[in-house]
Amino acid sequence: MIYTFYSYKGGVGRSHLLANLASYLCYYRKRRVLLIDWDLEAPGLHFYFGKKDKDITTKGLIDLCEHYIQQAENASPENPLTENDLLFPNEDYLTNLVTAKNGGKIDLLPATTYEQGYHNHINAFDWIDFYDNKTGNVYLVWLQEQLRKAKYYDYVFIDSRTGQNDYSGICNVLMPDMNIVVVAPNVQNYEGAIKMTDRILNATYTKENRKDKAFILPILSKVDNFFGERADEWKAKFVDYFAFTIPIFEETLKPFSKEVLDIILSKTILNYNAEFAMGERTYFTEEAPDLKASSYLKNFENIAVEFLEEMHEAGEISINKIVGDKMIPMYLKLIKENMLLDFAYFGLGNAYAGLQNYTEAIKNYQKAIEIKPDKHEAWYNLGIAHYDLKDYAQAILAYQKAIDIKPDYQKAWNNLGNAHSAMQDYAQAIDAFQKAIDIKPDDHEAWYNLGIAHYDLKDYAQAILAYQKAIDIKPDYQKAWNNLG
Repeated sequence: MIYTFYSYKGGVGRSHLLANLASYLCYYRKRRVLLIDWDLEAPGLHFYFGKKDKDITTKGLIDLCEHYIQQAENASPENPLTENDLLFPNEDYLTNLVTAKNGGKIDLLPATTYEQGYHNHINAFDWIDFYDNKTGNVYLVWLQEQLRKAKYYDYVFIDSRTGQNDYSGICNVLMPDMNIVVVAPNVQNYEGAIKMTDRILNATYTKENRKDKAFILPILSKVDNFFGERADEWKAKFVDYFAFTIPIFEETLKPFSKEVLDIILSKTILNYNAEFAMGERTYFTEEAPDLKASSYLKNFENIAVEFLEEMHEAGEISINKIVGDKMIPMYLKLIKENMLLDFAYFGLGNAYAGLQNYTEAIKNYQKAIEIKPDKHEAWYNLGIAHYDLKDYAQAILAYQKAIDIKPDYQKAWNNLGNAHSAMQDYAQAIDAFQKAIDIKPDDHEAWYNLGIAHYDLKDYAQAILAYQKAIDIKPDYQKAWNNLG
């Protein structure tokens, strides 16, 4: 997954957040993280890891793009440039910042070599000309695809330049799976960040190429709670400004966007702390001690675990899972007022499912279905709840109903296959997994599940092919490697 860290103004703690999340994921989660310093006017991620300019002797992002320009100019009809010729960053371009004992690591793709006069080199590069006239768009799309599936990294973090500039469309629209937008409590930050998020959501590339959701996670930083009511006012303004991002994650939560963002804010806000602000360094270390709930660093952990790790493991973020039982009173209020009943019962089911109370979840999904029988999401979630209770027969019926309503419901086909596998009906499972793959050929989980079903039928040759396909899509898919062995 690729994450771009953006702020409209400097001094809000954007790079500080990036560096500390990278350190947490490396030391606490054994993750391999690549940092790309795309803050070209003021590159400096290396300083967070004890490096100085003189320590960065490798080439960097600008040099990588210049290498592609040279390749493209040297190509001819007789000797065309192919994908196999394109350069993925290698040891000539990457600087290792951290190698942890647990196997985690942090590497850096710098802006360029930080030798005397390097700013002239950076400023001379014309991004518009590169993208529009020198087929740089072709290379960047290829690079994005390679970074997403690179077997050497679990995460790619891009540190983007502030404001709106020639390459913000690349950093914020083309490259990332998620934009983490960091704002300080003032109108200039809020308004500027809103302009960028609007640009991301309405970009032609987003509309044409993002079949998945354009995730935007707003983070409020530098809030000094010493000022009490004034601090609370800016928190409330943050919720007012950015509540529109909640339906991007989960459309069904739109009526409660402000309430949900307020809950998320409590888990993600980076309050001002003079001790931690002084020197702005990384605070997560090799010892990886448990963090107390009162620790200033706890919200760094919340962002890493509840958002980034959830995205890494599941491919999406469940806001219902994050807000948990805090939403239950809101849904009950709607029911009491006889308002939006199918939505309220469905949301209540999701809340109980997030608490692993599947019996109550099933009751509420069924009520939602009684009100709106064609609500395919309710049938699908009902199937999940039955599956988690090991009632596989009922799960199959629910998944099948969801598919009858929405035949291209890829997740329902995959889960239907899992339910058939649990019933040891592997032929039916294979058929369902194959349907899921037909709809979404790059779903590594569906290929993995298909491999399991073939294995259970003792069709080892087909199992190998399926596991290998899962690994081709997700090279770091440990379970698939294990089963392939």
